[in-house]
Amino acid sequence: MNFLSTKKVFGVSTKAVLSLGIVVLMAALIAPQASFARGGDSQGRGGNGPRTEQIAGEQREQQNIQNNQNGRKGTGGRNQDGPTRINLRYTGLLQLAAHDLFNVDRETEVDSENGLLDLSTVLDHGDENITLGGEARNQENPLNFTVAADYGNRYLALLDEGKTVDAARAAVVAQYHRELARAYKKLFGEDMPAAAAGTVTMTENLAFRTVHDVLPGEIRVNGERLSIFDESLAGVSLSRDDLKRKGDTVNGQINDVFLNIVFETPAGEIVVDLLERDSSFAQQFNTEVTFEELMAQLEDGKYNTDDLALQFIRTLFAKGLSV
Repeated sequence: MNFLSTKKVFGVSTKAVLSLGIVVLMAALIAPQASFARGGDSQGRGGNGPRTEQIAGEQREQQNIQNNQNGRKGTGGRNQDGPTRINLRYTGLLQLAAHDLFNVDRETEVDSENGLLDLSTVLDHGDENITLGGEARNQENPLNFTVAADYGNRYLALLDEGKTVDAARAAVVAQYHRELARAYKKLFGEDMPAAAAGTVTMTENLAFRTVHDVLPGEIRVNGERLSIFDESLAGVSLSRDDLKRKGDTVNGQINDVFLNIVFETPAGEIVVDLLERDSSFAQQFNTEVTFEELMAQLEDGKYNTDDLALQFIRTLFAKGLSV
């Protein structure tokens, strides 16, 4: 697949693909018939919404470029004079990791994933779907889709080169882990942990949901700033240049766009508040901490070593890497 330019990669109706927007770990959130999501306005409660993005987005991008040129990068992907902010490629990659680790049905409370970072979300959902990123959740937004389809096509290319299924899978999972290590350090400010066998928990699931903090309500595609829910982005593979742009900063809040997500279904509209869904996840699964407690520790603009969220994410990744 050519990633030099942003393009459509499969010919389907946009209202059949962007089924769940950028919501991570939400497969059981709505009925399967839900077909299109759109974000809310800038009057939500997250404090980092599209109105702010529109006014300040260009300034932030220019400041990031200037900071990088001046060599003013701090540890963990942070500029020394500001909060943590990662690029869109890493944002999509971490979404992919979330889908790889968990697929919890909120109605049955059954997790159909295996808790491993093994690309099962891409490679184990039918050979015909590998080039599309595998599991349907990976087609829900352009960040997640681009990364998932990339790894699917890397795997298929290795098969074309004559590698066995097992050898191709091992090679692409190794590539995936190397990139995850870079994304992990950029966002969390420390090296990715070594593998350690164990069973993932719903508290670790909740902690990883704090990465919703960096999800952008808008992205720039081919020079045009668009809502992440824009219909024209359904089934789109983003360019390398677009993926180098930064998402939202860590600030302990979720972008306002995700507090009023509207899904169009045959039965009518369903409105979802991602913050409420994350908060209620803690209540439903009786996690060790609340979502609000985890997010409050991110208000200083970064994941700190002793933050509860990072402690749980650290053990989650160690277990996930024990492939």
